[in-house]
Amino acid sequence: MRMAVTAGLCLSPAAGAHARGVLGLFADEPDTSMPAAAAAVARPAERAYPNRPVAWVSALRNVGDPAAVLYGYVVAGTRIDLGSQGDITLTWLSPCREESITGGVVTVTPAGPRVSGAPASASRVLSCQPLEQILPGRRAAAQQAVAVNASEPLFLWPSRADGSARVSLMDLATGKPIEIWSAPVYGNAALYPHEAPLINEGKPYLIRATLDDGTVYEAAFSYDPGLRYSNAPINALVMLR
Repeated sequence: MRMAVTAGLCLSPAAGAHARGVLGLFADEPDTSMPAAAAAVARPAERAYPNRPVAWVSALRNVGDPAAVLYGYVVAGTRIDLGSQGDITLTWLSPCREESITGGVVTVTPAGPRVSGAPASASRVLSCQPLEQILPGRRAAAQQAVAVNASEPLFLWPSRADGSARVSLMDLATGKPIEIWSAPVYGNAALYPHEAPLINEGKPYLIRATLDDGTVYEAAFSYDPGLRYSNAPINALVMLR
């Protein structure tokens, strides 16, 4: 699938990517009622890693609370004030599902959102990439290529308060990397533009983000539309390390 994009090549999680309006792009799967958050029991992994993210902000609109950043991760206990008109979609990582909320105050728990002052969230169960591919962290000694089922991926690298980067996409099919697209980016996320060269099925690519301080993050990936993952932003995510 190719996700429609109207943003320019200079992207920002708080500006360009925000304005692109990911919220509502993936509405082809029905909402599913979820059990009450209080019924869930914390898993041993969650106790072992108390600061491990439990959810990811996949869409954000009209929200001024700095606790929520588009394409940022949140931990248990995070409190997000949406005001009366703010919209947020949080993707819980385990088990994988989306929770869309309009207005009110959201408290993040390992089991799901607690919402006060607004209607309950609308839930959608997802089939997602392996958890280790989408959790932030350090580069492994032998980083493996990943596959996504989106022809216009979302690239994300370790968070910074500010700063810019140059993002470059390279074709690896010939053995020697050949740059086929690049753009300046403010922030730490970039959606692959609709007008950029087509990402071909099954072809190996390298995405690289070079920060203004010289730090480099990268990832090898391919596009595989046959992957049985849900059509959701979390499954378009390629994490650079």
